Amino acid sequence: MIKTQITIASQTVDCFLSDAQEYLYSLTSAADLLDKAAQSASDYLNSKAFKSLSGGDFQPRSYKEGNITYSLVPSWVII
Repeated sequence: MIKTQITIASQTVDCFLSDAQEYLYSLTSAADLLDKAAQSASDYLNSKAFKSLSGGDFQPRSYKEGNITYSLVPSWVII
């Protein structure tokens, strides 16, 4: 997995490129991008609306880098 930071508008977001060439975003960075608390992103993933869109079985991926563990979501989750 390759980690980088990208700028969207005026905000920087942690972005990861998986071995399968899929772009993933840190759940915390995605919440920051939307000017929401990190917990609101987790709440959204557990909401009825999101479960309906995703088929109900979606779980963020975990990626550990040093002593930091990231919860990662694909771009379709953010959009």
